[in-house]
Amino acid sequence: ITAVDSISVDSGAGTFKNIIVGAFSSNDIAVTNAQSGSLVTIPTTGANSTITLPSSPVDGANYKFVCEADSGAHTITVAGEFEGIVVDGSADNDASVVQIDGTSSFVVAASKFKIGDFFEVVYSGSAGGYKINGVFKTDGAASAS
Repeated sequence: ITAVDSISVDSGAGTFKNIIVGAFSSNDIAVTNAQSGSLVTIPTTGANSTITLPSSPVDGANYKFVCEADSGAHTITVAGEFEGIVVDGSADNDASVVQIDGTSSFVVAASKFKIGDFFEVVYSGSAGGYKINGVFKTDGAASAS
């Protein structure tokens, strides 16, 4: 490489994968555009909680949220317009597919976010918001509202 005036390693959407040890602050975990590409661990909830995505996300902003400790008797709500498919367990231990489409929020039910469960979101402004996918151990873990 020759004659380079400057090099940027972060366009605002983040360039390096990162592990973020999530911690609820006032029952909320907020992520930024600069944290795009990160894996965010989610601890036990102490009350009904939220995960806040960027208010002005950049195209391609993406995050993976992984349950680090069972969620406790509280819901976790993520505001935004989502479409995609998540898989959760069922009463007879067969997988169940849940379609998430055109919603105002994605909700993980109380006591149903178990260690290892995860969901991923990727933002596309031109394609209607966040694309979501995930896997949950427990029946009825994921829903849209």
